[in-house]
Amino acid sequence: MEEALNSLVEGAMMHGADFCDVRLITHRSTNIRVENGIAKELVEALDSGISIRVLINGSWGFAAANSMEKRDMHRALMDAVSAAKANRGGGACVAETEAYQKTVKSPYKINPRDISIDEKVERILELEGEARSYSGKIKTTMLSYSDSEFREVICNSFGSFIDQTLTRIRVGMRVVAKEGANRQSAYRSVGKLAGFEVIEKIDPERFSIDAARTAVNLLKAKKAPAGRFTVLMDPGISGLFAHEAVGHNAEGDLVAFHESIIEGMKGRRIASEAVTMIDDATIEGAHGSYYFDSEGTPSRRKTIIENGILKGFMHGLESAALLGEEPTGNCRAAGHQSIPIVRMSNTFFAPGDYTFEELIEDVDVGVFVRGANWGYVYVERGQFTCNVEEAYMIRNGEIAEQLSNVSIGGLTLETLKNIEACSKDFELKLPGICGKSGQAMWVDAGGPYMRVRDVVVGGYRS
Repeated sequence: MEEALNSLVEGAMMHGADFCDVRLITHRSTNIRVENGIAKELVEALDSGISIRVLINGSWGFAAANSMEKRDMHRALMDAVSAAKANRGGGACVAETEAYQKTVKSPYKINPRDISIDEKVERILELEGEARSYSGKIKTTMLSYSDSEFREVICNSFGSFIDQTLTRIRVGMRVVAKEGANRQSAYRSVGKLAGFEVIEKIDPERFSIDAARTAVNLLKAKKAPAGRFTVLMDPGISGLFAHEAVGHNAEGDLVAFHESIIEGMKGRRIASEAVTMIDDATIEGAHGSYYFDSEGTPSRRKTIIENGILKGFMHGLESAALLGEEPTGNCRAAGHQSIPIVRMSNTFFAPGDYTFEELIEDVDVGVFVRGANWGYVYVERGQFTCNVEEAYMIRNGEIAEQLSNVSIGGLTLETLKNIEACSKDFELKLPGICGKSGQAMWVDAGGPYMRVRDVVVGGYRS
């Protein structure tokens, strides 16, 4: 295989390429969805193929083939070369990196491929059933399971040859409770760069039963207030804010192509001194971790903000070259038919020095938000919204009544400067899939509890 891929790279260089990389991908996955005690969906998929990317006179050419037949690979090579030459001088460039030769596999204790479909379905039905039987007010339970074995072989004109296999597991549980016209939901998820042992270790009390309990309790929660408050974010919400509001703005391609609000701010203060934010693809077992990105650059820990100062961005080969910086190993592709683009891995705010109690003790009136439902960001406008699962009023330094249907939002840079303190407690809380440019990618996010002043809080009646 190495000889065949090197031959394609050499062929591209003979046709005038300044840079070429070839990726061979084999992706095996199992996806199971259970609703209300019934297995609704079961998909076992195998996707494999090869992609070729060439850079000629500042223009990219890209082509893919679904087979490793010599004829198909040669056709893909010529299609990529033709596309690059047709584009004629697009101004693209790449930062040269060291050559790496490495074969790596993520560890696991139980290979998901060794577990039968019947066993997988039985286990997730058990977890789903625990939530369904919690209360008569539980009306809908949905559990999704996925396992993935992603092998990516990367060969490029720098002389790198990487053979990387990553095994991941993820399960998510959605519970809906209903009383009259009032409907409330709760969600729990677990995801790791690991094997089926992740599923076997799930404690229903902290997973499905906890989701059911939260959904039922929210039926009695009060309407959320509207206005500006001091807000205490849990690790899930701080992770959602880190990923959605800040992380996307720190992706080097958006910076290089003038779509980020923090373009040109490197070395300047953009947040309070309490804020340090990191993207780290090297965390052992984390859902967003990997060893090499899709360009053959090693993964690494990147400090994006340090004590409020913007230190750098996440980069692939092209964005690093355009901005005169080093590649950070953040360029990833979803499959052989996708072009590598700059992506986050495990993105989070670093912990601070405070206990949870110290963060709330001097808050007269505020809101404690926990459980990230979803969020979105207008990157170029610097606006964000986070919808949260549950919230509580803070009164006179103590947790008070529960609230439902709460969202928070604001301006990204204003909110960063309003972060007052972070807890010692820290957790990666959001193993999931991030979408960008039509590609879905494995990520995680989290952080400490964070106290933020003057946050816009809104709610609506259920």
